[in-house]
Amino acid sequence: FWINREIETFSCFRDILEEIENAQENYLNIMAATRNNSTEPTSRYLDMHLYCTSLRPNKKATLEALPYDLVANIYAGMQQYDIHTGLKTPTHVGRPPWKVLFSKFKAEHKSTSVFLTGNTLLASQVKRCCDELGFAFRHEPGF
Repeated sequence: FWINREIETFSCFRDILEEIENAQENYLNIMAATRNNSTEPTSRYLDMHLYCTSLRPNKKATLEALPYDLVANIYAGMQQYDIHTGLKTPTHVGRPPWKVLFSKFKAEHKSTSVFLTGNTLLASQVKRCCDELGFAFRHEPGF
């Protein structure tokens, strides 16, 4: 998960994120080609989740948001790229729903560890969810 207030902050690492996306796509293609008759899909080795907290969540439809939301959704559907970053990974609006996401991780993985760099308010929210689900939690505030 990468959470930024401003969408422009993602541009600092955009090339690296794009390389990761391309490397993973190549890996999945190679694995699919070598597993001829297997019905089990190859697992991704990294899932990226990008969140921008300054973008307004569209919880209720408003007339002023309609044109932007419409354009963003059409663009993503046609181009297969996020309108904000140009990456294949979508940019989510607002903060991650930690409890929902962590519950999903708990169901899918034997163990999960969380390492967070960031402010202490965010760390306390994430740690609370980790404690509830039995995840290991590490925090580095001064990154």
